[in-house]
Amino acid sequence: ARPGGNYRQRAARVQTESQRLDLFEEKLNRLAEHWKEHGHVHVEGDVKLRLFTYTLIRKLNMCSAALKGRKTEMIEGHEGLKEFLLRQDNIDAAVADAAKVKERIRSGMGKR
Repeated sequence: ARPGGNYRQRAARVQTESQRLDLFEEKLNRLAEHWKEHGHVHVEGDVKLRLFTYTLIRKLNMCSAALKGRKTEMIEGHEGLKEFLLRQDNIDAAVADAAKVKERIRSGMGKR
């Protein structure tokens, strides 16, 4: 077998820009629901949502070009969410989570 799987498997993973935006919006809506329900963004039971949340916080904090345009509009569509995500305690938690993930990867345990 060739590295990266066969062509059909790779082709099935390719997403259009529209699909990526839809997925981003779906995750963002789940994050906003969690925030409104719990009053915080420290997600415990959903690894994928936690990774999305902390990655989003880090990208917002460094004004990443990956969040320009439509994604920024989606984030700002949830009133108060951007400001809440950029609170120092959330930034600190995102940085700490990144360090834990990095250590897990280094030790061979993966992201989860």
